[in-house]
Amino acid sequence: MSEGASLLCVTANPDALLFYKACGLTVVGEVQTQFDVALRMQNKLSAT
Repeated sequence: MSEGASLLCVTANPDALLFYKACGLTVVGEVQTQFDVALRMQNKLSAT
């Protein structure tokens, strides 16, 4: 990729884990939010 983002990072609700995995994201850690612990997930983007 010559321009733009190369990585998509999200703070994900653990209850939606299967949705995020179906979108191609992988768990890379956890983070505390004001509500509860959430998953940090990411997906490498490729040029189309």
